[in-house]
Amino acid sequence: MNEKIFMKFGLSYGEIKLKAKYNRLRIAHTKFGELISHTGVTWNCETGRIEAAGEVWCGFTQRDKFFTTFKNVGCKLYSLMDLVFGKSTAKGSFKNPSTTGPQTSEEERRIEDWLW
Repeated sequence: MNEKIFMKFGLSYGEIKLKAKYNRLRIAHTKFGELISHTGVTWNCETGRIEAAGEVWCGFTQRDKFFTTFKNVGCKLYSLMDLVFGKSTAKGSFKNPSTTGPQTSEEERRIEDWLW
């Protein structure tokens, strides 16, 4: 399979490299979604470019390198990434990093009560 990908695209990905690329794209999708959902930020899906006031950018670019990249070049692949990651990436209160255990029923009920 790897040989077919290399012949077609000139790329050679092993399992570790492929997982790392997947995770970087998933993180980029989450961060870009956070950015475009922020008040005062507009996104042109045709060009992938974002427009926002300077103070908005300042708050984001100080937090993470992804936001600096988004400011400079946008994210043309966001619509495609949203098809892949949109339904599978938890956000907000339901976000749970892999370094912690799964939520208990009591924690889930507390979150649901807070949301509804």
